[in-house]
Amino acid sequence: MNLRLLLPLMLTASQTLAESIELAEVVVTATKRGDVNVQDVASSISVFGADVLENANIESLTDLTQLSPSLIAVQAQNPSNTRIGLRGLSTPANNVGFEASVGVSIDGVARSRTGIALSELPELASVEVLRGPQGTLFGRNTSAGRTKPTHYPTNVKQDRACTTEGLIANHLIFFNAMHYYLRREHSNSFSPLAHLYNNREGKPLMSHQLHQTADGRQFVRTPDIQFKDLIDFPYEPNYVDLDGFRMHYIDEGPKDGEVVLLLHGQPDWSYLYRKMIPIITAAGYRAIAPDMIGMGRSDKPTDIHTHTIYAHADWWLKFIHALDLKNITLFGQDWGGFTSLITVAHQPDYFKRVMVSNTALNLIPDPVLDIPLGINREDYPVDPDASVRTFDDFLRVCQEKGYIKEDMSEFFQGWMTYALTGPELKASDNIARDFGGIDLSNEEVRAFDAPFPEEIYMTGIRTLPSMASMIDEEKSLAAWEALKLFEKPFLTVFGQYDMLVGSEKIQNTLIDNIPGAKGLPHDRIPAGHFIQESEGPEVARRLVEFIARY
Repeated sequence: MNLRLLLPLMLTASQTLAESIELAEVVVTATKRGDVNVQDVASSISVFGADVLENANIESLTDLTQLSPSLIAVQAQNPSNTRIGLRGLSTPANNVGFEASVGVSIDGVARSRTGIALSELPELASVEVLRGPQGTLFGRNTSAGRTKPTHYPTNVKQDRACTTEGLIANHLIFFNAMHYYLRREHSNSFSPLAHLYNNREGKPLMSHQLHQTADGRQFVRTPDIQFKDLIDFPYEPNYVDLDGFRMHYIDEGPKDGEVVLLLHGQPDWSYLYRKMIPIITAAGYRAIAPDMIGMGRSDKPTDIHTHTIYAHADWWLKFIHALDLKNITLFGQDWGGFTSLITVAHQPDYFKRVMVSNTALNLIPDPVLDIPLGINREDYPVDPDASVRTFDDFLRVCQEKGYIKEDMSEFFQGWMTYALTGPELKASDNIARDFGGIDLSNEEVRAFDAPFPEEIYMTGIRTLPSMASMIDEEKSLAAWEALKLFEKPFLTVFGQYDMLVGSEKIQNTLIDNIPGAKGLPHDRIPAGHFIQESEGPEVARRLVEFIARY
């Protein structure tokens, strides 16, 4: 019997009954259907197979309304705030102060924000349905019902998606709607929730699988499909395991050639070196461009406390050991320099020469940027309701407050905060708005943003700036004193438009204090902070000349 045809009769009967009977007391009892899978429950359930979804071109939860018209899915500016409901029943707010009429518990843990809970669902084994008003020991109460998804076993062999609808007494309520594909992509494990919500660009969100190191540190790995057919980047990926994480690197040119190690910063990755690698390899050198842990194609730890300059300096040393690199010519920019110069200072024997752009050590011995130390990243969660949403918003505020000036300390402090909290942080926006401006094509924008398809992949891009506030003064000053003993060739080529860490003061401090910098052709060229992007071929030409002459 078609339940949908009975709905008007059921609702009319319910209303008539309510009008004719005077109730002294109403007792509502919540029931749980034991270990029965929700797909076997004889209530209103709609199940759509992979073929149906593909034929209907269903790529998101909002698309699923084509197949289940009773489903309501209203996407807010931030996709994790998506509101879901059925036949008008939902809580029209996404604020932690509101109790949802339909609750979600993941593996028995009540989640207060349905959109975020669904976006973080694990591989599903079942969905239990609790009918009627529900409560937990911790006061997470719902007026209509609750669903309890649990992990999906890894031996499931078919793709599927479903929406579920439930009955409470004579009233239909929504207890959850889910659309998920379980699919195999690039490993033997399933990727959960391949398409759940649309992201800010209207594209399907990628699935993610949470990995764990032997000592329990969690991380994610950006799906390879994100890096397919990137413009001007034909290089094969290479990987090395470091400290339980997989670091990605480009390795081009003759394997017996002199090593040129190219280190990027934030918010970019090795793609930033696409204009330099061909020139370096054409000169007969071996170009190696790794991605920092947390960036690019490297593994991305999810713990916000992971990233410090000392952790990254240690990873660079382990990378050098793993590839058995010797007589290295280092090129470092931004955080690639701030971290690797610690390695150079304490392990100079691995390096034959060094060239840097728009970078230094954090203390030389004065702070490069005078910001408060000891930031607690936990005090700065991503704010979906923030008024400063985009990088343009951030720049506007900085201009209004007068932060863009010779001393950029306040600007950088604001940048740390925005990177941690801004709901629409994008790597490409930062690069395109570089000092002097950079004209990126749509394909280049896609490439710079490729490593970060969802929030869970963005711990690195969000927390790298705040490494400047988490320095150990004793360690940093020791690194500066050690770097002042470096006698091998040390060349600086800075961008004259970079007001942040490309100032003449920073450059001259390096030149005046590092013995190997004496007498070299230091220069300031018409470029901003991301000098590899705006003047990549010129920087590569100077790097090749530097190697040939020194």
